[in-house]
Amino acid sequence: MQWFKTMTTNEYLRRVDSDGWPAIGRRLWQRGFYDHIVRNQRDLKEIRAYVEGNPGALWERVARRTRGSAPTTSLVGDTKPMPD
Repeated sequence: MQWFKTMTTNEYLRRVDSDGWPAIGRRLWQRGFYDHIVRNQRDLKEIRAYVEGNPGALWERVARRTRGSAPTTSLVGDTKPMPD
């Protein structure tokens, strides 16, 4: 996961310089988060079931962990179905 964060951060910084992407004045990645790469449909289904079954608890934890540190703009691109 650390490799992924490093590579995407470096690419983002290059694009800020070369392509005029908007610079984010805060951390690109949120601290204190449990990171997990969704590798297949089973992982995705389990994560969805957790979020759907625990929405209040999830957002309360997110609010406590990220207060003031999360960027206000989304960096998420288009989503495509995961392969099995």
